[in-house]
Amino acid sequence: MSDPKPWYYVEAGRVLGPMTEQEMMTGIYEAYIAPETPVWTDGMTGWAAIATVSEFFQKFNPDERRDARQRMTSQLPPIPLIQRSAPPPMPMIPPQPMPYLVPIEPPKNKVVAGLLGIFLGSFGIHRFYLGYNGIGVLMLLITVLTCGYGGVITSIWGIVEGVLCLTGSMTDVKGQPLVG
Repeated sequence: MSDPKPWYYVEAGRVLGPMTEQEMMTGIYEAYIAPETPVWTDGMTGWAAIATVSEFFQKFNPDERRDARQRMTSQLPPIPLIQRSAPPPMPMIPPQPMPYLVPIEPPKNKVVAGLLGIFLGSFGIHRFYLGYNGIGVLMLLITVLTCGYGGVITSIWGIVEGVLCLTGSMTDVKGQPLVG
């Protein structure tokens, strides 16, 4: 059987206790513990007026319960430390860093890359497909900003790279060989 919870209360700015629940009831009956008296026990998050605590709630009339929190002093001492005979704490295991979970992309298809290079090479679409966005933007800008005249150069460039893709000589941006 476990020991009863120790109760503490505040009187004249001092923390008094530990007391049993029965001793607290005696204090209520003898009127040295008022409805607004701050109390605390293990498991509570902070001080509370005794008239609002479930164990003592019925010992006060409704008017005393309603006004108890407003009459409770705002300057309360710190919650007392309770000496417990607890088992020793479990040894702390340092947290292990989580590895990055990078989604694995399937390898790019060399037929798709090759056909994009041959037919849409002047726009750099095959480079976008392989992940080389910078070169893709460069090829697109050369074609668009020269009103199509630069497209002659980029289309030859695209055809050559399209053939290289079909032969498997190119890789994607991550260095993976093209499959298919």
